Amino acid sequence: MNPHLTERLFAAFPALFRGRQLPVTENLMGFGFDCGDGWYALIEQLATAISAHAAATGLNPLAVQVKQTFGTLRFDVDAADAHIQALCAAAEQRSSQICEQCGAPGALRYYRRRLLVCCDRHAPPGSWIAAQRPDAD
Repeated sequence: MNPHLTERLFAAFPALFRGRQLPVTENLMGFGFDCGDGWYALIEQLATAISAHAAATGLNPLAVQVKQTFGTLRFDVDAADAHIQALCAAAEQRSSQICEQCGAPGALRYYRRRLLVCCDRHAPPGSWIAAQRPDAD
């Protein structure tokens, strides 16, 4: 994610992302968000929901790492209850349908032995939708 959007999230949710100042042996948020700009809105919505739940329950969750794994969003958080874990799982599921580059509707695709979520515009040539098999030549 670009530095401007990263800083916007850090500023909007300082308690959740407070670990960014910790050593990398304790927290990986110092590296920022290891995903494309297209998931900014999804991450912002998730951070809003986690922060609201934390305020209502007295929890103090700490984001440890936010990245793309196997094509979808992975939001790792410490001090999370079952509700926060469910919020993260739902966001991961939603990310499988949002282009990581631009935020448009997308699909999980295979490309060069990798999984990625992208719209048709950002799909690399030669990639194919994971739910479909490529035509045999």
